[in-house]
Amino acid sequence: MSDAAPYGFKLEPTTIQGIRTKMMIPDPDTANIARLMFEMYAEPSTSFGDIARYFAQEGILVYEKELSRGFISQMLSNPIYAQADLELYEFFKGRGAVVVNKAADFAGTNGPRVYLCPTW
Repeated sequence: MSDAAPYGFKLEPTTIQGIRTKMMIPDPDTANIARLMFEMYAEPSTSFGDIARYFAQEGILVYEKELSRGFISQMLSNPIYAQADLELYEFFKGRGAVVVNKAADFAGTNGPRVYLCPTW
C-alpha cells in the first residue's frame, strides 16, 4: 500500500497475521466531505460542476484548494470508495476482470483492491 491514502481516509499502522502493514480508516476531518460529494452526485440532476460550485460557495476546501470538476470526476470513479460486496464482485466479473478473491470474500466489510491489467 502506498503512503498516501485516498481523500477521506488515513493510514493506520496495524499487524495482520504477524505482518506489519497499514490499513485505511475513515479520516474524521475529511470523511464527511467525501461522503457529501457522493451523496450529492447520487442525485440524478447533480453535475460535477454543481458539486464544485456548492463547495466553493460554502468555502469547503479539499487539500486546501477549491474543488475542480476533474478532481471530483476522478474521485467519484475511483473503485477504492466502493464497498466490496457481491454486487461489486459480479460487476467486475461481468466485465471480464480477473478477480483473485472468492465471491465469499466480498462480504461488504472491506473496500476492493483493484488491479488493472492489459488485455492478454
